[in-house]
Amino acid sequence: MKEEAKAVVARVSRGEEQVLTSVVHISEASNILKRRMAVSELAELVSGLLTNASVQVEGVTPEEYLGASESARDLGLDPNDSLAVLLMRRHGVQDIFTFDRDFDRVEGVRRLPGTGGGAGASPTDRP
Repeated sequence: MKEEAKAVVARVSRGEEQVLTSVVHISEASNILKRRMAVSELAELVSGLLTNASVQVEGVTPEEYLGASESARDLGLDPNDSLAVLLMRRHGVQDIFTFDRDFDRVEGVRRLPGTGGGAGASPTDRP
């Protein structure tokens, strides 16, 4: 899985994939990665995501997060995952790069197998 995740990151870095994420999901990834990376490396990674032209980063208002929290019950997801689904639907995105199998049961969302992150979705496969 680790190599597949690295391959996705490399494609995004080279501009071969356009992805959508949010500040919430970058924060979530940062919290996971801080156990495995030096602070300076993690800061560089986050800065790179925020400034990469291939990465569309959405801000999230308290009202949007509240909506995601409320829809989490219906979707059977945690609030952050529910937020990802809401942002995907808003932007017409169907594919999500994640190892999280919870997304497999969400109608209209296609989890790209063997891809990593949980923080990004590809807007290249719009309906």
